[in-house]
Formats: sequence, structure tokens, C-alpha cells
Amino acid sequence: MSQGMATEARRLALLARAAVHGPALLLLDEPCQGLDAEGRSAVQAAIAAVAEALLAAMIYVTHDHDEIPASVTHALVLDRGQARYRGPRQP
Repeated sequence: MSQGMATEARRLALLARAAVHGPALLLLDEPCQGLDAEGRSAVQAAIAAVAEALLAAMIYVTHDHDEIPASVTHALVLDRGQARYRGPRQP
């Protein structure tokens, strides 16, 4: 197993471990960081499935706007620690 696949597998295992308890809130901090395109796609699909199944609130931290799941409805955009935008997610 390549290092990238191992990283993807660890992320998926952590997500499954959190989801099994049926949390009301998921806190995801850079869940796709360091993954290749294939790994990112797999983790994003798993996050979408878990979010839909649990109907849990989600805090999703990322530096990559394109990575944010479609289920995220509101955003807080920070720039050097200052809020630059807060409100409904911008397309």
C-alpha cells in the first residue's frame, strides 16, 4: 500500500470511528490535506455520505475553498485571524 493510500485509509477510518457514535457535531480539520486527487475524492464522498446519514452539524476547516462539501450551508472566511466573511456559503 502506498503512503497516499495509507493516509486515505486512515482518514476514512477516523471518519467511520467518529460516525459510529452518531454525533450531533462533526469537527473536520483539513480532512483532505496531503491527499492526491483520488484520495481527496474518496474522502469527500465519505464525508458527504456521513453528513447525509447523520444529519449532524459540521465544522469544516480548510484552506481550499473547492474542497468544502456541498452540504455546508454557511461559511466563516478568515484572513490573518480576522473575519472577512460570515454568512451563507458563497458559490
